[in-house]
Amino acid sequence: MKSIIRKIIEFFLPFYLINSGKINKVIKNAAEGKIILSVFFHNPSKELFESIVKWFLDKEFHFISADDLYEISIHKKAFPSKAVIFTVDDGWKENKENLVAVANKYNIPVSIFINTDPIENGNGYWVSYLKYSQETLGTSHSVASLKKQSDSQRKNIVSQLESSIELPREAMTIDELKSINNGKISLGAHTLSHPFLVNCSNEDSQKEIFSSKEKLENWLGTKVETFAYPFGSFGEREIEYVKSAGFKMAFSTVADYITKENIGALYKLPRFEIIEHASLKENICRMTGVWDETINLMKKNKSI
Repeated sequence: MKSIIRKIIEFFLPFYLINSGKINKVIKNAAEGKIILSVFFHNPSKELFESIVKWFLDKEFHFISADDLYEISIHKKAFPSKAVIFTVDDGWKENKENLVAVANKYNIPVSIFINTDPIENGNGYWVSYLKYSQETLGTSHSVASLKKQSDSQRKNIVSQLESSIELPREAMTIDELKSINNGKISLGAHTLSHPFLVNCSNEDSQKEIFSSKEKLENWLGTKVETFAYPFGSFGEREIEYVKSAGFKMAFSTVADYITKENIGALYKLPRFEIIEHASLKENICRMTGVWDETINLMKKNKSI
């Protein structure tokens, strides 16, 4: 029954929110320089990504880079009006055509955070092995179940799946990373193996952060100064490691606006997530923050 209610909500809620004036209020707050919208993607279709770019351009937003955001945070640049920052997690091979090409077409900055193991090894992302094993082998492994286990247990399960399942390359190659790392496209780190960092030992958590930076800098021949926490999983330990590694800022998955009050917290910057299978209308609600606000209120009132 709950799944049916959720599907109904997902169908009708975007129409309600778009017509309610809530999104216009967010745009007004952005125009008044109260908030910066921070949006992140994983592997969007070209159609979805371009539609979102056009939506922001139609609303007269301007796109800022991670470097811009840093300079705003240290007061080298004024807090802007109608600004949005785009970031992307993982480094999927389709990003080059579906995202980078579109970003270059519209001359907008995008930061892509790279998970280095799939780049280097040429295999699939470990979550893809879980999905394949669920759909074809009927296993019970899931991201949610592995989140409750230690990282060594996660690695053992994934290793077993990788030995019995063959998946094609899902990530860009090192040469492709080099080819896109210019102009408006910048690359940041996203760990080696995309673990739940809080489930890692001290040694492994540190290695995932430090070594991913080192690998990328060796591949690209440039400094890598931005980071994104996989699954938004981090604690004070991870913040200290990120600082010690020499990153100047890090992005979380906390769904919130960047404001004058929180922009100084450079190692836990918020972002609103784009959902690839969702409609453009739903994603407009998500990237403006009104979706999470409404869903959380409905949960509080036990509407869902």
